[in-house]
Amino acid sequence: MRAVLADRISVVQTLLDWQGEESVDLNAVDVQGETALMKAAVWGREEIVMLLLGAGGDLGVCEDEDGGKAGMHAAAWGKEGVVRLLLLKKGGGGGEGKGEKWWDMKDRQGRTAVEIAERRGKMGVVQLLRGWSDRES
Repeated sequence: MRAVLADRISVVQTLLDWQGEESVDLNAVDVQGETALMKAAVWGREEIVMLLLGAGGDLGVCEDEDGGKAGMHAAAWGKEGVVRLLLLKKGGGGGEGKGEKWWDMKDRQGRTAVEIAERRGKMGVVQLLRGWSDRES
């Protein structure tokens, strides 16, 4: 997780490539209920998000105490690049196996990523998500 926060792309890649006895658990959560993917999304680490998604990082696992997922947090913090990546890479998925679209998922307060972004004034993200949602309809 420290490599993600420090934006150490080469370290993250090395850990993902590790073939030793103990491999990296991409979907392990820390004490706050966050995975490396969620942290990368929140901090806007686009290259690391791409690496983690490519290695099998699961958008549906990341759930913090509010029930927020990686995409919701990226939207809340106005990380347009990450939101765009998640839409392009995980377009209709993210509910992993449930067929649920990540931007339609709700947190424990019943809010979607669009509602959270709108409430926080992240209008670029709101337009991006609404445009994508309209495209998918």
